[in-house]
Amino acid sequence: MSGTGWFYGGFLLCSAACMLLVDRRWRLAVFRTPRPALVTIALCVVVLLLWDLAGIGWGIFLRGAGPWQTGWLLARELPVEEVLFLTFLSHLTLVVDSAATRLLGFTSDRREWLNSVAIQQGLDFARGLGGRQRAQISLGPALQ
Repeated sequence: MSGTGWFYGGFLLCSAACMLLVDRRWRLAVFRTPRPALVTIALCVVVLLLWDLAGIGWGIFLRGAGPWQTGWLLARELPVEEVLFLTFLSHLTLVVDSAATRLLGFTSDRREWLNSVAIQQGLDFARGLGGRQRAQISLGPALQ
């Protein structure tokens, strides 16, 4: 490993630290509800790692060697930097979702209404109304 072997992992750690600062400043995910956020991040990382392992097993995902990687592998074709990237990506997703929700002004009432509309549309489709009829759904107070 050359002197540049830590660049990618170092940049991922720096990016993750910056994302934690944003999260802390506006209390968006980990600093708002730590336990659910950390569990969500961990579950996302596990699912994405399983996806990676499946892709590696099928010969779809291959590791591109470069001088900026440590060269350490967790499994065949799975560099240690992948775990750092997936953790950063999962946290970034939570932060962006929380920020967008806050900026767009979605309250729990509006989210509940949106979820009920989505559930109703799913039930209508399951009953066979999806292609033949449209369910009459009012826009409600959230979108009027």
